[in-house]
Amino acid sequence: MRQSNGTPMRIYEPGSRGWKLKRFVTSTTQVPPIPGIYVLSQLNTAEGLPISWNHVYIGQSKNLRRRLDQHTMRTEVRPELHRFMEVCHNGLWVWYTTDVETDTLSDLEIVLIRQLRPRFNRLHNPDQPTESPEG
Repeated sequence: MRQSNGTPMRIYEPGSRGWKLKRFVTSTTQVPPIPGIYVLSQLNTAEGLPISWNHVYIGQSKNLRRRLDQHTMRTEVRPELHRFMEVCHNGLWVWYTTDVETDTLSDLEIVLIRQLRPRFNRLHNPDQPTESPEG
């Protein structure tokens, strides 16, 4: 896959895109209001130690802060994601990066969904209708 300028697109590589990690709570004021990609993830622990990440949703937006505000537990419109957030909202984290060309946001989102296979994205689940991402 190539970027619009013809150079090969970097696929998901930890640390390659300036990924930032924040605890996902009811406020997203620390997330910038600019274009980017985000990944909602649940941290799995054993005896208080982190052991793995369960990536549950990947999205893109022209305004990350506004889009993440739409995912808060009291405003999430997808019933299955809302129920999940009610159960584990204290253990939910958000990874996000703004180190992406705006015209390649969709390409990177699709690549990440195919690689990470998050539970609540519809791209890899043929039984669910697809939606266009909001931004």
